[in-house]
Amino acid sequence: MKKLLLIILFFSLPSISHGNQFTEIISNDIKLEYITHTIGSETYDIKVWLSDDVQSLSSISRDYWAISGINWVFFCPADYTACKWKNFTINERFTDGFDQSFYTDTGERWVFWWDENTIPFIHQTAKINSDQRANIYEGLWNFPIIYANGKNMLEYYHDVGLYDKKMSASMPRHFICANKDKTKIFFGTTSSTSLDSLAPALYNIGCWDWLNLDAGASTHFNYNGRELEVWSRKVLDWFLIIPKSFNAVAVNQRVDFAMIEVRR
Repeated sequence: MKKLLLIILFFSLPSISHGNQFTEIISNDIKLEYITHTIGSETYDIKVWLSDDVQSLSSISRDYWAISGINWVFFCPADYTACKWKNFTINERFTDGFDQSFYTDTGERWVFWWDENTIPFIHQTAKINSDQRANIYEGLWNFPIIYANGKNMLEYYHDVGLYDKKMSASMPRHFICANKDKTKIFFGTTSSTSLDSLAPALYNIGCWDWLNLDAGASTHFNYNGRELEVWSRKVLDWFLIIPKSFNAVAVNQRVDFAMIEVRR
């Protein structure tokens, strides 16, 4: 009985911190539900998590004790005929200082990233922070970028013909952004809206560098272990909040040892 009690105590984690704060507000008639991670939190880390095979946010969270998270970016899913019934991505992926990208040039894509000190930036080859690719510690691409250094970039997409029907349609959105002072990172979901209408709503909460994220059938968002939005498709990339004091390997070893002791 004592051994079982120790396991329960070991898995107890704090749920409230400035590194994992949930907010629900109405901005410009759009409902926003988002998590704020304050950089330098003593309690929580923010992580990009990658997989070679599709998984759900729920399973990744259980495996790595992430308490909050969101699905990340567009990929080629097996349920698309054009993807030939395979799940894969060939775009920019960075984790733990390793560049796992297929391309060396982002083209019209953008990378939302942070350095080894979790200071957030955006990167686009030959355009924004073009000389900083080697300093990307963790990050992922997506399209489109909405704000770059506080400037609304959607006009550019209109001008070059890249603002498509899905961008103009009213539908729920996912986003990740950083504030001007690079002290906070926000990620979350919205009620149905176009990207043009969403831009001022997110500017109101302090988004300075802002990247669109995948939604639709890939939608998955949770906070403190509670599922806020769950759709059907499993994905390859996630954005997670993980307690700093947690060590997944140590926990697995301790649980295995405890179970052996109980069986004896």
